Amino acid sequence: MKRLTAILAVILLLFTCACGQIPDSSTATASSTPSATVAVFTSAPDGPSGDTQSNTLYAYFIDVGQADSALLVYNDYTVLIDAGNVADGPDVVSFIKKLGISSLDVVIATHAHEDHAGGLANVLSNLPAEKIYSPVSGYSSACFREFKEEAEKQNGIILARQGLSWKEGDVKFNVLWPIAPENEDTNNTSIVLKVTYKSVSYLFTGDIEHDAESRLVETGADLSANILKSGHHGSDTSSSYLFMRSVLPQIAVISVGEGNSYGHPNQSVLDKYAQAEIKTYRTDHSGTVTVSTDGTAITVTTAGSSEELSGATATPGFSQIQYIGNKNSKNFHDESCSSLPKEENRIYFASRQSAVDSGYSPCGICNP
Repeated sequence: MKRLTAILAVILLLFTCACGQIPDSSTATASSTPSATVAVFTSAPDGPSGDTQSNTLYAYFIDVGQADSALLVYNDYTVLIDAGNVADGPDVVSFIKKLGISSLDVVIATHAHEDHAGGLANVLSNLPAEKIYSPVSGYSSACFREFKEEAEKQNGIILARQGLSWKEGDVKFNVLWPIAPENEDTNNTSIVLKVTYKSVSYLFTGDIEHDAESRLVETGADLSANILKSGHHGSDTSSSYLFMRSVLPQIAVISVGEGNSYGHPNQSVLDKYAQAEIKTYRTDHSGTVTVSTDGTAITVTTAGSSEELSGATATPGFSQIQYIGNKNSKNFHDESCSSLPKEENRIYFASRQSAVDSGYSPCGICNP
């Protein structure tokens, strides 16, 4: 049935593209991960219930408000990444059970903060898991202690570190971060997981912030991915230029609560995504976002309407950017300059002339 559905989806995609009705996938260029065909549908999320051999990888970015939770399903193999706040636990369990799932192969707490690990105790008490990963084995919060207690009733917590990897069929899982979480701020202990199915990759980043992003890039890890789970709910503490230049996603999904007090997602991040022509979805506008793939094509399904970005300067994707301007000093720099501005003060240019035409002067240090 799934294969018939996939065939019909391809026919629909070809027809609607001819009519100009499919939203522009706006792919970034020059990524080491091949761009995939993206079809966008707005309807109730599809699922694998009743069809455990569809050979489709489903990634459900579950709407848990101002928190994070994502469920991966490949045939009958299941991976849960975070489960929102404590109050979100029952809803996450309900969502999973409605898909016909009664147990989990892998549960991952990206880090110890409640908005990621809070609902996991409830999940584990209702859905036993074969393996449970976390960057740390202890944290001073009641919800993490409850999570650990439930984990110890099963197989206990396995500490995840860079280099951990496993495979299920054609789907590969690689932990790219952390290296030494005991030396990190809690957000920067976040497990960064790359999931690759044939020519399509997902990157899950927890709440990793600029400093850890930079050090992760320096490790030389292959960060390229078609789909990015936006770091820290779209906060300007994450999604640094250097990191995004390494990932070059086609799609970003922001897990965020409507009208949250943090101002997430930050407008500068939305502008950055728009400048790089990244198709962006937000759970506060679209509800649960499902990004599925057969390893070649990508289908995005939402429970509501997808949010179209606006208000950003029309600039090229990250792969074409050559110069970085400082919004405060009105100077522009070469990418390797030792005096680059802070992330929030940057503006990007594809050529020297475009920087000059915008009223920016060359830096006296790097002489771009």
